[in-house]
Amino acid sequence: MLAQKKAQDTNIYYRGASVVNRNIVRRTLARCAAVQTMYTSRFLCIRLHEAMNIFIDYWIPNYDFYKDMDVNFYKKLMLGYDDKMLRIVNNYCDNKIKTPFDSLASDIITIAAIEMYNIKTKPTIVINEYIEIAKDFCSDKAVKFINFVLDRLYKDMCKIETNQLVMQKSV
Repeated sequence: MLAQKKAQDTNIYYRGASVVNRNIVRRTLARCAAVQTMYTSRFLCIRLHEAMNIFIDYWIPNYDFYKDMDVNFYKKLMLGYDDKMLRIVNNYCDNKIKTPFDSLASDIITIAAIEMYNIKTKPTIVINEYIEIAKDFCSDKAVKFINFVLDRLYKDMCKIETNQLVMQKSV
C-alpha cells in the first residue's frame, strides 16, 4: 500500500512513484505505525506502551510492509505522548470526537502534534504527511477537520514562539 520494494530494484516506491530518498518513506512508515499503535491502544483498551511493544515485537518482524520503517523515529513519536500533549489535542478536538472513526482522526492529530511540538519537524511537512495518512484511513470530512486542526496548531505554535522571542528580547 504505502511502500513496496521491488526484488530486483533498490528504489523504494511510495504511492506508485519511485522515491530517491529512503528516509522519506522510512519516516512515513513510522508515522503510519504510530497512528496504528495509538488507535490499537484505544481500540483494545490497553496502555500505549503495551500497544507499542506489541507493534515492535509482532508487527515489525512479521510484516514486510514495516521492514524499512525508521524504528527510532517511531519510538520518538510514541514516547512523546504525555498528559501535556493530551491536553493540547483535547483543546482542539473536545466535543467533536463522537465515533471510533473520529477517534482515528484524534489519533492522527495527536501524533502530528507530538512531531510538531516535541520532535520539531517542519510543520508544513508534518501537516502534509498526516493529511496523506488521513486520506488513506478517514472520510473527506475527517481529512478536512484534521487539516483545520493541524493548521490551527501550527498557527498557535507560531504565536507562542513569537511571544517567547519578544519576552526574551525585552529582558
